Amino acid sequence: MLMTWIPASKFKELTGFTNQDLYHRRSSGLWLEDIVWRKAPDGIIYYNIKEYEQWLQTPRRLSA
Repeated sequence: MLMTWIPASKFKELTGFTNQDLYHRRSSGLWLEDIVWRKAPDGIIYYNIKEYEQWLQTPRRLSA
């Protein structure tokens, strides 16, 4: 069974991101809270693997 929301530890294992990578993407607003990531009531951060994959496939806009 594939879970949609996975803890940061599993997300890092699957993607190769570091804690610093994840912090930067959250704090810069690159990944939106409650869409790609969210903090559970117990303080653990979870990532939505399906939304991450969708974000990854979004074409980049080139600057003019």
